[in-house]
Amino acid sequence: MVGYGAGHLVQGLGNLLESAYWRLQRVCQTDWLRRSTQNLISDEQVGRLQQQMHVLFGYQFNKGISDVTKREWSSITRQIYATVQGAGRAQRIDIFNGNYGMLRGLATSLLISLVPCPPLTSRAGPWRWRWPERLHFPSSECIASAPTMRVSCSSSF
Repeated sequence: MVGYGAGHLVQGLGNLLESAYWRLQRVCQTDWLRRSTQNLISDEQVGRLQQQMHVLFGYQFNKGISDVTKREWSSITRQIYATVQGAGRAQRIDIFNGNYGMLRGLATSLLISLVPCPPLTSRAGPWRWRWPERLHFPSSECIASAPTMRVSCSSSF
């Protein structure tokens, strides 16, 4: 139960970090298509997209997709997704969104785990790594035999 709750807290923090990142960029991924300098799809494909949006949703574009406001474009993309989902073809989008969310959560948990970690540096300089003196590991001698790649270790505690 604790892990489930912690996972949701990490996902929530990931959502906040992602939202802050895209606000700093001043553009969202779905807005990339609206930019006049976009190179995701060809001009012919943009024309076909506008034609299909006119047929399916009744949208009439005076100049092009780049002239649509952000609010209107958000509504259009939701309608496009609903149409794709209604046709039973949204599986790829849903899988992508699931993987994206999982990786966002993993990246956030990595950031969280790095915050409390002190650097493992020596006094000689920040780039010479060593184990802190308070950690003690059992000494062991391992011998690997080359032909079989078996490792035998003798440990003393």
